Amino acid sequence: MPQKSTIAKLDPRIREEADRAVREGRATIDEIVGIIKGMGGEVSRSAVGRFVKGAREQMEKYRQAQEVAKVWVAKLGEEPQGDVGRLLIEMLRTVSFQTLSQLGDGEEAPDAMELMLLAKAMDHMAKASKAGVEQQQKVDELMRVRLAKAAAAVEKTGKQEGWSAESVERLKRDFLGITDAPPAGAQ
Repeated sequence: MPQKSTIAKLDPRIREEADRAVREGRATIDEIVGIIKGMGGEVSRSAVGRFVKGAREQMEKYRQAQEVAKVWVAKLGEEPQGDVGRLLIEMLRTVSFQTLSQLGDGEEAPDAMELMLLAKAMDHMAKASKAGVEQQQKVDELMRVRLAKAAAAVEKTGKQEGWSAESVERLKRDFLGITDAPPAGAQ
């Protein structure tokens, strides 16, 4: 297991101030070293440099993820029960499992709050997946009922108009996608 960074070993309030300085982009590496030392912490300039570099990389990844999320959310709004909704659930599942697999690889022990948020995200993901399946089942059942009614209407109209059974079956097959029997001439 890698050695814990000197930044991670700092008092939490000092580390939070260093984090804030990096997030806000208001300080250079030397200024962050000064902030840490001014608050009673001991850290090398190279450790702060590594910390700043890692933090900026994480912020860039986060920014990119937000941009991608905006596009997906827009698509999801257009078709919430479609392929995009299912894809988003799968993406969240993948991210969750990747995060879980990386928990033991880091310099620090996983934060209880991060674990709780990850568990909550996974719970929401499971509920969304279940809700999606239930919604699809309702839509499928509604479609079956409507198709059955339409097929009955075609048969009724066909009898009233004197259409052949073959014509009625062809209409049901071609327009409703219902096949009670193989098309005429089929083996």
